Amino acid sequence: MIIKTVTVGELRTNCYIVASSKTREAVIIDPGDEAEKIIEAIETEKLKPILIVNTHAHPDHVGANFKLAEKYGIVAAIGEDGFRMIEDFKGYFEEFSGLKIEDLSMETLLKDNNMIDIGELKLKVINTPGHSKGSICLYGNKVLFSGDTLFAGTYGRTDIPGGSEEEMQASINKLMELPDQTVVYPGHGSRTTIGEERKAYA
Repeated sequence: MIIKTVTVGELRTNCYIVASSKTREAVIIDPGDEAEKIIEAIETEKLKPILIVNTHAHPDHVGANFKLAEKYGIVAAIGEDGFRMIEDFKGYFEEFSGLKIEDLSMETLLKDNNMIDIGELKLKVINTPGHSKGSICLYGNKVLFSGDTLFAGTYGRTDIPGGSEEEMQASINKLMELPDQTVVYPGHGSRTTIGEERKAYA
C-alpha cells in the first residue's frame, strides 16, 4: 500500500492519496484545495487515480474535487447522508464556500460497510456521524482514514450545523473497537493509533 499525504488549504487539511503498489491505482481522499499540489504528488509517483472519496461535505475537504475529477476523468464518492446535508444546506454551502454542488462531481453515494477496491486493496466504509451528518471513515490494511471524526488526542467539533455530540460519542465508541495497532490518518494534524486513542478515552 502506498499512502501519500498532501496538506492543503488554509485549514491545513490532510489529503491522502492511497494506492496499490502493484497496479498503481489510487483513491484520492479529501482533496480540499490546491489541486495542483495533489496532481504533482500523483504524477511524481506515477499513480492512476480511479476515485475521489470525501469523508464529509465540508468545503475544506471537497474544494478540489472538480479539478481532479476533470483532470483524471473520475468521479467523487461521499456518504449518502453527507450528500443529503449538502442539498439541505445548498444555499448556505454555496455562499460560504463559493463551490457549486454540481461542480463537486459527487456521483457515487456510499453506505455503511461498502467496500472500495484499489487494485488488491480494500477499504471498508464506516459511518461515523457526529462532526457532520454523513461523515464516514475508511478502514483497511490496518489503517483508518478518519476525516474529522478522530484526531490525535481529540475528536472533531460537534457545535456546527449537522454536528451531534451524542452521535460523535457513538462513532468514537465504534472506532475504539478496531485493533490497537490500527494507524489513524486524520483529516487534520498528525497520525496516531487506535491504541493510543483508546488510552485517551479510557
